[in-house]
Amino acid sequence: MSQGDIYEVLKIEDVSFPRPWPRSQFEKELENPFSHSFAARLDKSEDNAIVGYIIIWLVAEEAHILNIAVLPDFKKKGIGKKLIQFILDFLA
Repeated sequence: MSQGDIYEVLKIEDVSFPRPWPRSQFEKELENPFSHSFAARLDKSEDNAIVGYIIIWLVAEEAHILNIAVLPDFKKKGIGKKLIQFILDFLA
């Protein structure tokens, strides 16, 4: 995930949570050295749109998931599971 992705991520955040994170929180996470943010994109998407994301903190020997969400139209397609598996592989 990069600064340029925040607009798309905010769309997902807004439809996923009753109290969504503000833009400033995503900006802080992208600058935080403990934070790792990843966006899921569909290879088949013409515009390569973001359909999900995950943000973790990695501190010492522990990882904490801060936020994970998938666009409603893409739920139950394994994207959330792939995000979790990606993080497990990243941490290994």
